[in-house]
Amino acid sequence: MRNGNGRLLRGHRRRQCLGFGVTLFDFDVYGEPVAKGRPRFFGRHAVTPERTRTQEELVASEFLRHYPQAQPLEGEVMMTIVFYKSRHGKPDLDNLEKLVKDALNGLAYTDDQQIKLTLCAMLEPDRMALGKRVIGLVKRRQGMPLTYGGIEYEPHTGIHIEPLGGTIHDGIRHATESMKGLLHDAGNDARYR
Repeated sequence: MRNGNGRLLRGHRRRQCLGFGVTLFDFDVYGEPVAKGRPRFFGRHAVTPERTRTQEELVASEFLRHYPQAQPLEGEVMMTIVFYKSRHGKPDLDNLEKLVKDALNGLAYTDDQQIKLTLCAMLEPDRMALGKRVIGLVKRRQGMPLTYGGIEYEPHTGIHIEPLGGTIHDGIRHATESMKGLLHDAGNDARYR
């Protein structure tokens, strides 16, 4: 699916190399984003909720599907995560982020303590949509396609991981520019908000 600029909004993006052989990971996990659930304690024993465990396994399996020979990144790492939700409200962004970071621990990076910069966005569907029988925008109803800024999407999580390289300030500048471009491509028509 393409946005108004012809850029692809759906589908995974393959491993790329940045000039000097620097590896980055860039992939999507389709389905409704799931937040990390709180463990349940039985005496001294903690049990991770089934839904959390299932989603962490899905994120890990998608990573391995796209990067079967990948070695965990060494050194400082930066992440960009975009959650495309199917409805407004919960879950909270920090709980969504925690699940992704934990799922990729030992796969994309050796330990999540390596992550020094994370940029996250949670995109919720437009409240207005183009009507089928009415010319113009109408209040979104159940069954209408999900859109953000008028651009159609399916619920999924977009994940981008790369070595930080340089200073934190350089990383912040790079991540901010990347996120601006991504959000612009996702749709920016304020009439739909």
